[in-house]
Amino acid sequence: MNQGTAKTDIYVDRQDRLFFSQQLSLLDERYGVEVHAYAQMGNHYHALVRSREGELSRAMQFLDGTYAREFNDRHGRVGALFRGRFRSSLVEDERYRAWLGPYIHLNPVAAGFVDGPADWAWSSYRAYVGLQRPPAWLHTGVLLVGDRQDYAAMTEGFVDRSLVGLAREPVEVSGLACATPGQVGRVLTLDEFERELATVFELPAAAVRSEARGGNGPIRTAALALASGRTGLT
Repeated sequence: MNQGTAKTDIYVDRQDRLFFSQQLSLLDERYGVEVHAYAQMGNHYHALVRSREGELSRAMQFLDGTYAREFNDRHGRVGALFRGRFRSSLVEDERYRAWLGPYIHLNPVAAGFVDGPADWAWSSYRAYVGLQRPPAWLHTGVLLVGDRQDYAAMTEGFVDRSLVGLAREPVEVSGLACATPGQVGRVLTLDEFERELATVFELPAAAVRSEARGGNGPIRTAALALASGRTGLT
């Protein structure tokens, strides 16, 4: 699940981020929505949640609404903060779900905020790897199937693979080789690019291709983020 707006940052200072975390902590008690992983970004946030009672929409209305009101009051702002309804996708495949934790926790790295996921204070990663005590409202049991060192090694390993590392190389899209100024590296064909994504997700290339081109989940999000970073295209 992700939510945000392309128009403005939704976090200005530390107090904003602390207040958002406080509101996030209330979702389970009030609406039966478990928070399994999250990352606060600049103009959006990502979260992996599970709704036990079918109250996801109400929970998100509460989270976004209370946060937007507090944000506007603190910063003398009026009008909507978030653009449109939050985007969500159902996760049923266990391999897919296991990858979502690292994907969410690596978003600050992919965005260039920090060099490693442990350097970003505004996600659940540090709680997952034992650098801070997990809050009572954070459900780590589903994603943390091994020990904390295993999870850290798996997540850090993605930094050196396509998810983050290859975002600095150009890619050929629809036969047109493009690159942002200053980029260097081998130009990949679209098929090669999809195979790289398949390696990251540990899924067949055909499945990744289907999700990346027509889906609305993390595979498509990752594909768009990588393609944009490697081509300079919107």
